[in-house]
This record gives sequence, structure tokens and C-alpha cells, in this order.
Amino acid sequence: MVEYNLHAYAGYDIPFAKQDNQSLGWEFFSFSELNIEKTLNETVSLGLGNQLYLKQAIFEEAENVFQIAHSGSLYAKLRIK
Repeated sequence: MVEYNLHAYAGYDIPFAKQDNQSLGWEFFSFSELNIEKTLNETVSLGLGNQLYLKQAIFEEAENVFQIAHSGSLYAKLRIK
């Protein structure tokens, strides 16, 4: 079984809602997940999971931001009847 999920978002700061110490700009970020699972028999499955977070922020008066985080996992599922 292969499963993939992607959630992507974008946001813009509204000028009249800006605080004094805030710079206007765009922010884009996404969360994605890829899981691969193999059933070995009726009782046991093994899998690999990967999660990825990306963020890009583009500001008018402040330094731009780029962030990335990755997490991986190996798991086993045991079905008890």
C-alpha cells in the first residue's frame, strides 16, 4: 500500500491589520506525507513513513525565510484477532 498526502497553504498579511514590528509579505507552507506499507502475512505488516514540512516567506521589509524539516520512520503493525 502506498499513501500520499499533501496540504499546501498561502497567506498574505493584511496591511491595515499589521502590527508596528511586523513586515508585510507572503507566506507559503506545505506538509506532505508518504507512507509505504507491505503486508507480510495475515498478522504482520512493515512500513516506512516520511513527513516533510516546507515554508517560504517573502517579506517586503524583512529578511526572507526558508525552512525545511524532514522526519522518517520505520514501523511494524501487528494484528491481534
